[in-house]
Amino acid sequence: MNIKFVILKSSLYDPPARSHAPPRISYDSLQVIGAMSRKINIRAALEVSLLILQLATCTRAWIPYPGQGLVAETTEAASAILKRQPNCSFLVFTDGATSSSDVFQLLQRVATPWGVGVFESAVDYEDMNATEATIVRLVGEARRLRKASWCVSVVVLSDDPAFLASFAESSLRGRLLVWATRLLVVTRLPLQELRRLLASSWTFSMMNTMVVHREEENVGYGFGKLENTARKRWRVYAHLPYSPVGARMAHVASWTPRKGLVIKPPLSLFPEKFSNFYGALVNVTGLPYPPYWDVIGEEEAPDGTKREVYSGTDYRLLQTVAETLNFTFQVIPTSDWDEIFIFYQSHRLIHKNTVYSMFTWERLPDVQKWDPVVYHVEIRNAILAGVFHILLPQRMEHFDYTFAYEYSFFAFSLTKPKLRPKWQSLYYPLANEVWISIVATLFLAPAVMLWVRRFRPESSHHAEAGAVTMEVLGTLLGQNFYKWLPISALSRMLVASWLVFAFILGTAYRGNLTAALTLPKYPPRPETIEELVETVDLVTMPPYGVAFRNFFRDSDSKVFQTLADCMEIGPSIMEGLRRATGRKIPFMATRRNLAHTISDQFTRIDGSTKLYIGRENVFPGLSGWPVPHDAPYKHELDWIIMAVIEGGLYERWSDEETARTQKESRQRLKERLKEEQERGQDSEDAEEVEAEGTLRPLTLTHMQGPLFLLLLGVAAGAVAFVAEVVLARCLDRE
Repeated sequence: MNIKFVILKSSLYDPPARSHAPPRISYDSLQVIGAMSRKINIRAALEVSLLILQLATCTRAWIPYPGQGLVAETTEAASAILKRQPNCSFLVFTDGATSSSDVFQLLQRVATPWGVGVFESAVDYEDMNATEATIVRLVGEARRLRKASWCVSVVVLSDDPAFLASFAESSLRGRLLVWATRLLVVTRLPLQELRRLLASSWTFSMMNTMVVHREEENVGYGFGKLENTARKRWRVYAHLPYSPVGARMAHVASWTPRKGLVIKPPLSLFPEKFSNFYGALVNVTGLPYPPYWDVIGEEEAPDGTKREVYSGTDYRLLQTVAETLNFTFQVIPTSDWDEIFIFYQSHRLIHKNTVYSMFTWERLPDVQKWDPVVYHVEIRNAILAGVFHILLPQRMEHFDYTFAYEYSFFAFSLTKPKLRPKWQSLYYPLANEVWISIVATLFLAPAVMLWVRRFRPESSHHAEAGAVTMEVLGTLLGQNFYKWLPISALSRMLVASWLVFAFILGTAYRGNLTAALTLPKYPPRPETIEELVETVDLVTMPPYGVAFRNFFRDSDSKVFQTLADCMEIGPSIMEGLRRATGRKIPFMATRRNLAHTISDQFTRIDGSTKLYIGRENVFPGLSGWPVPHDAPYKHELDWIIMAVIEGGLYERWSDEETARTQKESRQRLKERLKEEQERGQDSEDAEEVEAEGTLRPLTLTHMQGPLFLLLLGVAAGAVAFVAEVVLARCLDRE
């Protein structure tokens, strides 16, 4: 593995001389700005960093006494917490106000067998953009180290609210933290300002974060003079976004020199925040996408307003998750997949006239390419999107996914080809090779019969070739012998075998002819993606199809590239299927969504439909719910979704939704047909049902072959008759 380990601007300083201090060793400040890049394993890289820090601390660094800086005062309090994270690497961020010797003192008290990384960035209030750019670069380097280690704890040392706010935003955008990464902030900010900072930042409020904060406790007055004495102690806080009293900053533990670290029950260090939402109301996104998410009606809310009633497999899954985690949800209203929302003004942090936006204006045009369902998730206005999305590399740049619980196979739908008049209806009952065999037999059978009768005469006259051929052809069509009957044993065996052959062939042909007339052969239709791109020039998809078109375009498959060039993005599924019915333009969506919509809106009373779904899937899409990048509650969602899938509930819900849709569709069609019959109007669906029902009358389309054969025979007979008349007159004249 190629590991790039970076130590950025780590410095040591000379402490002031004291009478009781150990002998001072003069040395220069340590300024290490560079990189070592080589192929080494993770443990070796972290041990190298540990060795560098230990050498600097043990050989040349003088450890200051408490009271000389932020870390010097919090060494024991912070180390008491960090010691509870064994076998973890440490990443330390400072704002430049903390000396390297203070940092080394902290690390000396904490066991760091897996190494540390120290990152320093001073705050420049005259150029905050440069400060933010530096922090972004440091976060990027720290993320590389975090990904190379299986366990990481991040420590931030600062009393500057601007630095803390910038770190919170940069670590969020740089994806430094996941729920397994524990963040410890050591600060001496005023308590009210600390509360505001924690509540306004996703990193501090939602992620696995704790704050070590210094407080002074009055213990009384000294003797001899009125002197208020104070005892310093450090409290450990964690922001709980969901609790019985709502979002709050909870007191987790305390540390004093006399008692050490005392945890306040029932909480623990780095408490779990998302196992119980305590009935909180959270935002989710979703749009009708049956059978996964559908609107089945309206109901009156307690406040008297009307609200939509939802159903579907994904909606029922979301209800199960909400009941398990104890929260209620509201669906953010969106009118269409391609509607765009801008929440820049409502998602920003302001401090000292400096705006730190979660999403800058430069990023907004790129975000606008996505539908609002996932846009709300990306800006963390919603905790998840309740409608599944297929996992695509382009999408994973914008958001993460829950456990993939659904294989959403993409398919295409197109109108069934209409039955066109076919004069070959008499030819369809038998295959090509059967017809060839029959023609060969018609030449062979008369020849054999003539040969037998020539050498074994059965009457006083010899049969002519034309008469024998007519006899053979007549028996094949069901007629009897009319000129001669076989007398010899050989002739009888030959004729008997021919009659059996003619009987079997005639019976099979007549049976298949009936089926071919009532169930005519339809023209070929596209069933695979290769046949589709060769047949059509345009394929439509819903607005979310932009990501799929880009995915097909980036594919190495020529078929997918051709499909991407044919795709048109825009119509909804109802409009797309209407265009597929009227203008014969194929529409592409998930197979289950297509089947549900066709069953609900495009099915006749007998269950037939004008549309069909291609036999071959375009591609299998592993799907899950979109959630924000590194969402701290993802592990809770995954556990519940896995339990639902393994219990078979999701498939059961899918079957119930399909049965309900089919029942409601048939009921609506029956009511519509009944109303039209009462008004005395002929329904187009009724005519089509009668035409494609079980009992179908034969039309000219079905009988075109026999009629053509009859006309051909009449025309041939007329030509023969005219020829005979003309020939007879010519002979009479001669």
